[in-house]
Amino acid sequence: RLASYIVFLHETHRERNLHSEVLVESLTRSELADMIGVTQRTLIRSLRELENRKIISLDKVGFIIRDFPALKYLSAGQ
Repeated sequence: RLASYIVFLHETHRERNLHSEVLVESLTRSELADMIGVTQRTLIRSLRELENRKIISLDKVGFIIRDFPALKYLSAGQ
């Protein structure tokens, strides 16, 4: 779910012609967890896993995608 959301965020940035390396996320961790239907604890664990696998990096204001093909693969439920 988290991977799908980050892919969606990436595509939204691209549609708006935002070429920034950082995908800005204005939701709190709690709001994001509620939105994608997981607990805050699961969200944090998922973020940490994606970061440890070097798929994303976390930034103060959002996410940096480091391996988009891997993120797309995960978002497809693989």
